[in-house]
Amino acid sequence: MKYLKHWKKVLATIIILPFMLWFLLAWTLSTTEIVTVTGKENRIVDVVMVEKRDKKSGKVIQVPKNIDRYMVYTDKGAFEYHETWLYLTWDVADQFGRLQEGKSYKLKHYGVRSQFFDWYENIIDFEEVKDDS
Repeated sequence: MKYLKHWKKVLATIIILPFMLWFLLAWTLSTTEIVTVTGKENRIVDVVMVEKRDKKSGKVIQVPKNIDRYMVYTDKGAFEYHETWLYLTWDVADQFGRLQEGKSYKLKHYGVRSQFFDWYENIIDFEEVKDDS
């Protein structure tokens, strides 16, 4: 029962350890490769109701908000592009608009592809590769 003296440390370890393991796993699974974008789409996967204050009346009203899933198709497979706090990517919608079909990019991504669970590797960052010819 000696561990009960240190219950705060044990609890902190139990809470923090999964986040540290996820961070290390995601960091080690990141890959960089040159890809050519063959297509892209914005899928609306869900609609949720959020509260918003009406500017005219000042009342709180419920409005629908789309939950988007940005998909990027390349010659090396399909990728998802969504916000992630792990790599501090917040402006995904704006960056997604910069991707152009037919152009090549140096793509940094992480994760695993699972067809069964419908999981895709997530894009972290990209930069256009200029053709020197």
